Amino acid sequence: MTPKKVLLFVLLCLGLLCGVSLLFPKDGVTMGNMGTLRFMSLSQLFLDTVTYKDASFALDIKRDSLFIRDSLNIADSLKIFHNDPKDSSRIKYPDQHKEVLYPFFAALDSVREHKKSLLRVIHYGDSQIEGDRISGYLRDRLQELFGGSGAGLVPAVQPIGASSVFQSASENWTRYAVFGTTEQKAPHKRYGAMLAVCSYSGNSASIRFSKSNIGYERNKDITAVRVYYGKCAEGVSISLNGKSADLKAGDGVNVIKLSFESLPNSFTLQFNGPSPDVYGIALDGGAGVTVDNVPMRGSAGTRFTMVEKSGYGRMMSLMNTRLILMEFGGNMLPSVGGPKSVEKYKAEFKAQLEYLKAVAPEASIITIGPADMSKRVNGQLQTWPYLEEVRTALKEASFETGCGFWDMYAAMGGRNSMPGWVKQRLAGPDYIHFTRDGAERIAEIFTKALIDDYNEYRFRKQMKDLQTQADSKK
Repeated sequence: MTPKKVLLFVLLCLGLLCGVSLLFPKDGVTMGNMGTLRFMSLSQLFLDTVTYKDASFALDIKRDSLFIRDSLNIADSLKIFHNDPKDSSRIKYPDQHKEVLYPFFAALDSVREHKKSLLRVIHYGDSQIEGDRISGYLRDRLQELFGGSGAGLVPAVQPIGASSVFQSASENWTRYAVFGTTEQKAPHKRYGAMLAVCSYSGNSASIRFSKSNIGYERNKDITAVRVYYGKCAEGVSISLNGKSADLKAGDGVNVIKLSFESLPNSFTLQFNGPSPDVYGIALDGGAGVTVDNVPMRGSAGTRFTMVEKSGYGRMMSLMNTRLILMEFGGNMLPSVGGPKSVEKYKAEFKAQLEYLKAVAPEASIITIGPADMSKRVNGQLQTWPYLEEVRTALKEASFETGCGFWDMYAAMGGRNSMPGWVKQRLAGPDYIHFTRDGAERIAEIFTKALIDDYNEYRFRKQMKDLQTQADSKK
């Protein structure tokens, strides 16, 4: 075969491929149960159509010295508080009304000034926050500014280890959760604020805790242990490190607290008597702030309305919950098939926000959109289809219910930014989850955004107070 014939054959094959590429349906050909047959377009055949974002900026994100501004330096303050709509790192608000977080900021002021109470931030999310990632960093940063310590709220049975505290439960415990596909469901709807409830068989059970050597130092400073429980029979008590207390009998949600000057590196919480419904155990320090990590693997954040309302609200009130973070969206993507799916998800998520505002009226709410996630499309890693639409739907649902929204996707660089984070070892090889280092950096961006808005609140409040004083002297 001559070179001329070989060249002709190659050109003929290329022409055939180009012809098929031009004629083949863009969305592929459905092959029944076998799936969809697709063919590359001309641009995909001859061009690298995917551009990845450089994530080297993330390496410069450090644990800077956050501070609370008490100065009334107007020029400096206005520069810092200018809310550039192009700044992807800032929290966004419905019609730019930052007042939706003012009740939380007022509670922070009270804690900072009086140092008498402990307020809670509860961080719900999917597997992106498992192991106390993101939540733990935020907890440590807020405690650095406002006081408090400890590991926060944990379940009696911890299905996935957390870096804040190590724990193990006696074998007669059972955990029920309203979320997840494989989780065992309770025969009732009394799940409490962690959307899970634990109980034990027999007349006694125990939970052993060990202070973590891989978490933040403040996690180890535990001086108060609170047990949140419900549906309790007569004669139930708890004991820990030489102290004991009786639980109140009844069907309502209650809390029992044991206080200590300090606790050893390992300690065991003992239950005696028939099992109550145990909704959570808080390992806290003194007055200040704590952040409770509630990971919900596999959840799209649409199960809150399945929890019995009065008990949920009662527990949120007992915990003094003043801020709710809702970090969801990623688990919805595999089931999104088009705009109708996105609209349905928006309606479902909006119903969850409305429910939370009803059961916890004193708490402000911020929705945190999903991080970028990569999927191979036509052989190339790309942002998951419909991720941006789902992100927008969450933002709209948040604004329509008077909640804030923080765009994690945009903060990390937007479309096709995840491969850059993986390259910098800030995300894992699944191109979905952050590493611990990456989680801390994304948490630092959010923390700074939150404190910037808190400082702006303080600045505006002081200006208003000065104006009031001036008016009173007229």
